[in-house]
Amino acid sequence: MTKITCDICMDLMPLVRDGVASEDSENAVMKHISECESCKKIYDEMYTNNKNITEDNKNSQIINPQSINIDKAAKKVEKKINKYLGMIIIFGIFFGLSLTASEEMFLNSFIMPIIGAFGYYLFHWKAAYTVPCIIVISNFIINGIGFFRGVEHLDIASMVMWGAIYSLFAIIGTIIAGLLHFGLRKE
Repeated sequence: MTKITCDICMDLMPLVRDGVASEDSENAVMKHISECESCKKIYDEMYTNNKNITEDNKNSQIINPQSINIDKAAKKVEKKINKYLGMIIIFGIFFGLSLTASEEMFLNSFIMPIIGAFGYYLFHWKAAYTVPCIIVISNFIINGIGFFRGVEHLDIASMVMWGAIYSLFAIIGTIIAGLLHFGLRKE
């Protein structure tokens, strides 16, 4: 029998532990862990975790140490996605609000519902009031900066009117995303 590397041993350990590995694979793993102290330690931890499954677990699922790392990686990826979604929402709002006084302001009828949909992914149903609040606050910030810099800005009535319209568009996007999520979920 040929000698296996630690990487191959690590790949085969879950199969041996679950009892689905071939006899040759099992023999190779057992021979390797008898010679390699670090792999033996990992194998012992896997075997211990397998024995420590609670009786409450009716599905008899096996705890895999690698799944813990996968869960951590998935949470990291989810955090990054949420961070980028937050940045897209803020950028989209500022971009849409910058179009308010231009000829392309009709694009906000597309931009704001999309922002609301992204908000739904990030905040779920809280996006129905969170995203409009962000829009209104951003509108005041942009117009306040414009006022202090002496560039074109909206008066208070226009600012409130456009903030309300854009908020309504964002709420519509949130509702559409929520209904799609509800309608397309798996039961």
